Amino acid sequence: MLGTVSNLVELNLLTQRLDDALAENLFNDSKQSDINEQSYVKAYQSASRREDRLRQLVLVERAGELLDRHARNPVLRFTLSVSEKPAKKSGLHSLHGFLMRGLDAFYRMSDVDLLMQTLIERESRILSRIYNGDPQPFKL
Repeated sequence: MLGTVSNLVELNLLTQRLDDALAENLFNDSKQSDINEQSYVKAYQSASRREDRLRQLVLVERAGELLDRHARNPVLRFTLSVSEKPAKKSGLHSLHGFLMRGLDAFYRMSDVDLLMQTLIERESRILSRIYNGDPQPFKL
């Protein structure tokens, strides 16, 4: 479980850093008033290193694998179900509900592997196109 938390914290911090740099480039450095595909790609390229974006994809893929495994863990699901009242009493009802809804969503998915594979393949393709100068990097 600690490995999952560590992965999610690293993913969150990296994503925030990358998104902040992208937003900074888009809104503060841009001379344009409109954001279009070309200005977005330029800001994206200058705001982050390809290696950081690839690391982000690795972390996303790992998070999907770990969350799927935890969602199917009967001990964890039972523990969360019996902790609802204590969570409510301690003011953590919203967090508890968020965790339960997330686990339920993953549990109901029939093929998380396919979802993650599709997501990673598409994002990798777009990432490659952005850094290789494709004029339409988001075209699938």
